[in-house]
Amino acid sequence: MLVDDESGSSTDSENEYKEPWDPYSNYPVSLPLRPVGSGNPEVLNVEEFGKHDEYDETKINSALELGLSGPGDGDQKQLIFFQFPEHLPLDQVPDSSKGKETAGSSTNASNKRVGLKDLPNGHIGKMLVYKSGAIKLKLGDIIFDVSSGTPCGSAQSAAMMDMKSKDCCVLGKVNKRAVVTPDLNSMLDKINQL
Repeated sequence: MLVDDESGSSTDSENEYKEPWDPYSNYPVSLPLRPVGSGNPEVLNVEEFGKHDEYDETKINSALELGLSGPGDGDQKQLIFFQFPEHLPLDQVPDSSKGKETAGSSTNASNKRVGLKDLPNGHIGKMLVYKSGAIKLKLGDIIFDVSSGTPCGSAQSAAMMDMKSKDCCVLGKVNKRAVVTPDLNSMLDKINQL
């Protein structure tokens, strides 16, 4: 413990935070923006933002957030906007004939990228809602994770446009958003099986 001669108060040199760079040189900008010498950023972050838990995807209940399970399950109709990646990691395009999920016309993923435009109209896959609240989407042999997206901040409606007849039909108000991403664990398991 050190005693300051001028004020007579004691200071603990171990508790003082020392900036890792010279504040009078070109030091990096860090967010949130604070004045130089304001203190230890870790302590200030806890004081300002509170303690945060590490992200754990097993604690997320996407089915409850999207209204697919829980109280009032299926009581009212809702429109969910699904956001897919631009290119899907599909080796084969699913065939929608007779409502069955079968692998149809064979396309090589290295030769052609498969997008939503390449998928057939109608039934193309199956949505799996687990008791834990996890949601998976199976398109062909590939499994995708479905998670709740950002909430709609303003009124949004989904519409269908027929470019040939120049008609537009409003389907309804978008209640929820869902983000669809490839399930990397299942893809890696498939590669390991080969």
